[in-house]
Amino acid sequence: MVSRPFGWVTTPGLPLAPQAMRQFGPKVSSNEHQLFVRGRRPGDYVELRFSVEGSGPQRVTLYATRSWDYGMVRFFVNGQRAGPDIDLFNEAARSVAATGPIELGVFEPSGGHLTLRVQVVAGNPRSESTRSFFGLDCIVVAPDADSARPGDNQSGQGDKP
Repeated sequence: MVSRPFGWVTTPGLPLAPQAMRQFGPKVSSNEHQLFVRGRRPGDYVELRFSVEGSGPQRVTLYATRSWDYGMVRFFVNGQRAGPDIDLFNEAARSVAATGPIELGVFEPSGGHLTLRVQVVAGNPRSESTRSFFGLDCIVVAPDADSARPGDNQSGQGDKP
């Protein structure tokens, strides 16, 4: 299930808005838009809250974009570190590209929700502007089939891919 956030919190004053992606070519985003976050420095963040259908552990997969002015980000789900840090700088000059799936792990919803935090941790030295921008295409949340097996010892904590 592709989830849409129903609420968000950011670093105070952090500019973010939907951005049309059609001009960057086909297959850059899933719905021809991304959430463009104009980070200003390491530490800037956005938190997105999602409803989750059903109960039990959920596998969280994020799709983002790479660009010439993007930085490195870290992910958290429900306050726990999720997946590896990702450098969203695009090597191709003045080009934008899709990241492909970024597996964040398996998490237990809290009150029927998951909260994703994306935080700038550094800037790529070759990146332009503040080196702290990032773009989020979509998040896919699905029941974790492995957690449903009898005798499975999943803790509901985030795991690395």
